[in-house]
Amino acid sequence: MNDYTKKFAENVKRLRKAHNITQKELADKIGYSEKAVSKWECAASVPDVEALFTLSRHFNVRIDDLFKDSSEIYFLGIDGGGTKTAFALADKTGKVLRTHECEGCNPMDIGIDASKKILADGIYAITEGIALSSVVLFAGIAGGGSPHMHAALGEHFASLGFAASWNDSDNANIIAAGIGNDDGIAMITGTGIFAMAQIGGERSRVAGWGYLIDNGGSAYNVGRDGLNAYYCALDGSAPKTALTEAIDTHTGMTPQQLLGAIYAGGKRKIASFAPLVYKTARAGDKVAADIVEKNIAAIALVVETAGKRFQKTPIRVVFAGGLTKEPDFLESVQKHLSEPERFDLARIPCSPVEGAVRLAMEKWEQYNTPQKEKQYAKN
Repeated sequence: MNDYTKKFAENVKRLRKAHNITQKELADKIGYSEKAVSKWECAASVPDVEALFTLSRHFNVRIDDLFKDSSEIYFLGIDGGGTKTAFALADKTGKVLRTHECEGCNPMDIGIDASKKILADGIYAITEGIALSSVVLFAGIAGGGSPHMHAALGEHFASLGFAASWNDSDNANIIAAGIGNDDGIAMITGTGIFAMAQIGGERSRVAGWGYLIDNGGSAYNVGRDGLNAYYCALDGSAPKTALTEAIDTHTGMTPQQLLGAIYAGGKRKIASFAPLVYKTARAGDKVAADIVEKNIAAIALVVETAGKRFQKTPIRVVFAGGLTKEPDFLESVQKHLSEPERFDLARIPCSPVEGAVRLAMEKWEQYNTPQKEKQYAKN
């Protein structure tokens, strides 16, 4: 058997499995017989040039990708949030080779088409010079956990020609990076708020229903409350404080100009005011401090609600997101817990996108484990 015949067989089989289709389904799609596809995957033959072009178009790969060494695999993790999208490309040892960052890609905020474009542009940027057929992807995307968005994003990733691809919400990245397979709570306090309790591999959700529904605890909520105080101070329904002056100085806009920028920028623009509210609170402004306290209390409530699911203590709680960068974040949440001794609070030990890389590697290993080995491990 020629080496290139073996490599071709391995690649066709891998690409077919990545697209989740049978030999017969592939045969029907490309206009060849099931027997021909079977012979290709058994390394009994290599098709003619016309069939090679057909296969490359179907799998969205170059012809030379069909003959490359399939052991040359890279792992791509994506952590897509409301404010930014992070990409990390690692080799088969898990060593991160490249990183990339761009604007947020939450499809609930910007629409699925805009989200797909941001993701595709980022993928092509970080994998420049590397065939996507050599890349295994896991993408954890904010807003990507609902059945509709999960399916839409999954189809998008599959169409790009990865060796294999999986996707979920961005909280999957936090779980992988923060608690792995252990029991605990993974929580995002960024542009939005979201918590996932994991017990014995089973997961349940608290909050994360979207900025129009959630009660507080996110950068959006902090920024929104700050801007509300600002405009109430301007119309006289609340007193002017240092926060009013801080927002004027920070934006350099008239109140009317700022209003236009807020409505043009939407949720992300509003969330961008959260650090300013925190800074003003630390400087002693009571209005800003009350806003911070209100939202920290909302975070503590989510933690305690998720904690009701656990029997054993202490319960590990791992936080990720922009609000966790505030220096007194963990201490503030701890003070608002009615039973602080039940919880072990920590910031995520590595970046969420590294969690996505780990998930890509884990799922690829599971994907390539023979069925008999999987059954043996299960038993």
